[in-house]
Amino acid sequence: AEQFRIIADNVSDIIARLDLDGVRGYISPSVKDVLGFTPEEMLAAGRWVDFVHPDDQPGAAAALAALRAGTEQMTVVYRACNKRGEEVWLEARIRLLRDTVTAAPREMIAVTRDVTARYTSEQELKRLATTDGLTALGNRRIFDETLDKEWRRAMRAEERIALLML
Repeated sequence: AEQFRIIADNVSDIIARLDLDGVRGYISPSVKDVLGFTPEEMLAAGRWVDFVHPDDQPGAAAALAALRAGTEQMTVVYRACNKRGEEVWLEARIRLLRDTVTAAPREMIAVTRDVTARYTSEQELKRLATTDGLTALGNRRIFDETLDKEWRRAMRAEERIALLML
């Protein structure tokens, strides 16, 4: 057990132990490096999902519900604020642990890392791939995606659709 504590206390990713409601029972000291909060502050902060950005809470709550229902592992990407109030993108891989006797869901282990730089780069690449550099308007890829989305919406609603190109 001491070896595992040494590892958990010295990795750069945040390791957390959560009960089935998402309340932290343990969080590694790396939370200080990633988010600026001490482990004690995070343990006192309540449920994990309450720390998630409000726009991302439904996805986080759905992941917790799926894990409680027996899904073995989930990966959740969400935003949170660090101690300085800055938005940080995090990726949590959450694994369900089961009771050794009954096999009922018992608790969860989450390994969380800061993916802000990766997410920012991905968003910039997406913007570059879908925007005309000269006009800053959506390009052909955006046109095709929008037309396909609107076509499917019109078919579901049994409505007509028209396209005017100038």
